[in-house]
Amino acid sequence: MDRVEVSTVVYLPPEEVYEFLVDFPGYADYSKYLERVKSDGDGSPGTRYALRFSWWKVTYTAHTRVTDADPPNRIDWEVIKDMNAHGHWLVGVETAIIVMFLVNENWTFAAHGEDDRASFLDRLKRSHVVRAAGVATQFVVFVTVYRLLFRDLVLGDIGLWASLTGGFGVPLAGLDLWLLLAKGLGVGVGMVVNYVFESLFTWQVHQ
Repeated sequence: MDRVEVSTVVYLPPEEVYEFLVDFPGYADYSKYLERVKSDGDGSPGTRYALRFSWWKVTYTAHTRVTDADPPNRIDWEVIKDMNAHGHWLVGVETAIIVMFLVNENWTFAAHGEDDRASFLDRLKRSHVVRAAGVATQFVVFVTVYRLLFRDLVLGDIGLWASLTGGFGVPLAGLDLWLLLAKGLGVGVGMVVNYVFESLFTWQVHQ
């Protein structure tokens, strides 16, 4: 069976992300070709949706059903008419933390720390604390830069921007510059916080 995986990074608590994902009728606000979504239920398992797509003179209604839900972590769904397809939305932080911990444990800080099981578990617990601080730092930087300070700086008219850049800047026209800057700064500062405190607190390389 063919499989498609798509992921993105969102600077919001898992609960808020889950509430957005479970609001299937709201998807029509963000898709050019999705006209509307009719719901028969409250988003819990068993809820059915009719998603009406339209492109040019072609229309199609996809019928789906929520098969399982684990708020605020996961929503499972399946298509119940015309095709055999199913999938899920997964809101996950723990997997990323474990992956980065194993990378640091086996490569970045492989020469530091005791090899016994108790020490390993202790480093894992400390790493969770550090990663939580890193995520919080990314979020604070993002909110400070974008939502509070410079929200209105946007690249303007596409024709003017194209003339100024010889055509190379056309893909950038209309983008919110502070959104890009805020994301970049958030990730960058978060990475520094993670690295410094993982080295000093989790693996204690200074000892």
